[in-house]
Amino acid sequence: MAAPAAGGADHISALPDGVLQHVLGFLEADEAVRTSVLARRWRCLWRFMAALRVTRGGTVSSSRNFLDHLLDLRGRSALDACLFRFTYDIGYCDSPPGDDDTCLNRWIRHALSQGVQELSVDVQVEGPKKFRWFLLDNLHVVSQSLAKLRLEGVVLDLQSNSLDFSSCPALKELNLTDCYVMDDTDCISSTSLACLSIHECFFSHDRVVRLSTPNLISLQVTHCTGLTPIIGFMPALVTARVIFSNSSDSCIHGDPGYCVDASCTWCYRRVDDGSAGCVILRGVSAATSLELISAPRMVLFLPFKCFNTFNRALYFDYYYPLFFLPFYIWFRHR
Repeated sequence: MAAPAAGGADHISALPDGVLQHVLGFLEADEAVRTSVLARRWRCLWRFMAALRVTRGGTVSSSRNFLDHLLDLRGRSALDACLFRFTYDIGYCDSPPGDDDTCLNRWIRHALSQGVQELSVDVQVEGPKKFRWFLLDNLHVVSQSLAKLRLEGVVLDLQSNSLDFSSCPALKELNLTDCYVMDDTDCISSTSLACLSIHECFFSHDRVVRLSTPNLISLQVTHCTGLTPIIGFMPALVTARVIFSNSSDSCIHGDPGYCVDASCTWCYRRVDDGSAGCVILRGVSAATSLELISAPRMVLFLPFKCFNTFNRALYFDYYYPLFFLPFYIWFRHR
């Protein structure tokens, strides 16, 4: 491209500050800060950019000084989007894990306090064996503006209210990937949530988590470990995809479907009305499109009368073909 003629118009300088700040939001945070040396007008533009991106995958400790100063200099400028992506190397760490957790929690609180609408926190663990996640400690998510939340590689627990989104009336989309849901967690709740995705998360083997999201439209719970969450009834549900390939919901007697031992934790789990029943099918019975795949011997039983509400497209599969074959054929033809 030919260089502009001497004395040609400077079209970039003609743009209003708001447009320039929007463009800066597509850069990594450190790149956006470097634009301050371009000219006098650019000196403070980065402080008011609408998006903050720290996604190169460095460690929390290596980003600490830069981010602490950046957030301090930004002051109380509003944020539309905040995206964090860090790496934790279990073979090498230049600061105690607790210090990193504290920093990450502080940065998340800052984003929430600035009215962020989209928040993404992604922690990738490197090493031969993954054995820890970042702890969201005492992080009660309170935001009138948060609409989209994505968490990966973090610990979630009830005591810190990190899974209670009742104080987020604008939240529409929640994505949890590779998160550890601690044993003291009872419920993931939100009355505004429309889309929920839970992928490769780790649930307790001793305590059941309940999903209370009555206005959900789209649900995905795939390849999680531990006890299957109890899915509350979702009357607005359109699509549901539930795949449990490593679930703990197996009869302790290895029974294929006629367990009579009332002490069997997995076969006789309790649902809302106090009776034994399926922890999945009742909640998703309003879906017009359902894909349900379970591991061998997974307990998913429910009286046939509860299946009458399913509509249209339905994909149902078991890796247990002989015993369930008549049930599978009946279900596919409903």
